[in-house]
Amino acid sequence: MILSVSFKASVRKIQYSIAYFFIRCFLVFLRFLPKPLFPFFCALFYAPLKLLARRDLSLLRTNIDRVWHLPPKTTFSTMFENQVIKSQVKCTLEGLKILIDPSHIHVSGLEELKFLVSSMNRAAQGVLFVTAHIGLWELCAYYAAKVVQPSNLHVLAKPTPSPLLTHLMTDIRTKMGVHVLLNDSKTLIRDMVEVLKKGDSLGFVMDQKPDHRGVSVDFFRHQTEFVTGPARLAVKFGNPVVSIFCVREDVWRYRLIFRKLLSPNHNLHDEAEVTNLFAREIERVIKLYPDQWTWSYKRWTFSSPQETIDPNGI
Repeated sequence: MILSVSFKASVRKIQYSIAYFFIRCFLVFLRFLPKPLFPFFCALFYAPLKLLARRDLSLLRTNIDRVWHLPPKTTFSTMFENQVIKSQVKCTLEGLKILIDPSHIHVSGLEELKFLVSSMNRAAQGVLFVTAHIGLWELCAYYAAKVVQPSNLHVLAKPTPSPLLTHLMTDIRTKMGVHVLLNDSKTLIRDMVEVLKKGDSLGFVMDQKPDHRGVSVDFFRHQTEFVTGPARLAVKFGNPVVSIFCVREDVWRYRLIFRKLLSPNHNLHDEAEVTNLFAREIERVIKLYPDQWTWSYKRWTFSSPQETIDPNGI
């Protein structure tokens, strides 16, 4: 029995090693792919993605219908759907390329972000950064880590179903100067508190449905649960909060969008109010770049086919 378990573990380790090797080869290929060929390479993924990701496509269509009042397979719905898919493919592939070597990309707004953070008069306080799955969100952590130096940035990350992919992403993020806290850790709350007590900063991607019950806020005219961790920490410790997004402008060109949401030692004490503030900011940026948000998340539970939103209210 022990031998059998050991054998299975060895086989699994070999499988992971082989998969890791091929992933690395793909990343190397992306790294040296010439810029003029990049749009054509992205185009190879559009049709297969629609065929293979049917569940995600169904969620995308449902969310577009309920939020923008565009029924599936109508002209504007189809146009927007294609824009979203193309944007996700481009951002994903560019993200993989850039995560290996960030020098491949031109990002504007870094100096302005650095000025904002340095002018906050935050003494030894760390900054809470909030973002969402818009554009190339992985780069938000990379540039946020730069502007809080010499202190450190720690980001919360959800483990993927594949331990191999989780390990690979953690490895890449660490090489980018970002410390990763996996949100399935039993000591997560204690670890986050220790981070802030040391004067380090924390980053949250907070637009996914929480694993546990969160605060319900108005988000695109629907009551939507959001994670409470960022607001709870902001209220408890009085840390400043900055929103940060990295949106795509062209091939290998991105721009940082950011805003100070809470000043150091603010006087807000209502977690629901603070969470609502964060949700409003995420909604604002999604409206500016609607095709760059990941619309395939199950953010809402609709009670009936007739429950739609007045498009004049958006």
